[in-house]
Amino acid sequence: MPDIYGLVEPYSRPDQIEGDPVLRDGNGSLPVLPKVSMAELPNYKWLLNLDGHIAAYRLANLLATNSLVFKQQSNMVEFYYRSLRPFHHYVPIFKTSEHDLVPRLEWAFAHDELSRHIVFNANRFALTYTTYKARVLYWKYVLLAYKQLVPDMEDYFRYTVSAEPLLSQPGDSFMGSLLKQLAATATPAGSDERR
Repeated sequence: MPDIYGLVEPYSRPDQIEGDPVLRDGNGSLPVLPKVSMAELPNYKWLLNLDGHIAAYRLANLLATNSLVFKQQSNMVEFYYRSLRPFHHYVPIFKTSEHDLVPRLEWAFAHDELSRHIVFNANRFALTYTTYKARVLYWKYVLLAYKQLVPDMEDYFRYTVSAEPLLSQPGDSFMGSLLKQLAATATPAGSDERR
């Protein structure tokens, strides 16, 4: 992997970097690199995942890049975050201070073998739990659990949502039809079907 480091446009602007102690490397600003596509991200050894107004939804993609991900610790969450473990799937940053980025980068540089294990675990996690089929399966179980909590869910959907396009057979309930579609798209974990 190339030894390129810097901040990628448009996520940073030189005028914002200059006065920000988190984005400085101690000897001046980190270089600002040209914008890269998601397809080019695996060319980078280390990637930052920073939240904005919401959780950074691209984390699932970053975990599958074969790069070490530095994830901002925050209160923002995606459905799979509770299963991620720091220093097992990613390296946490901004946990105790906004000044811990450079020490964590130095840690990763000094612990290359352990960093490779973290990348391996992140790749395996992403390809198991964040794929399209895994997400659909998750939502299937969320809907099933929600249906158990709200007894009149069938009636609610019947009267507030047009179910006609979802009904596969006459007499199918909305939830039953939706769950059939979800089941056809995803298979339970541990099944023999390959993803």
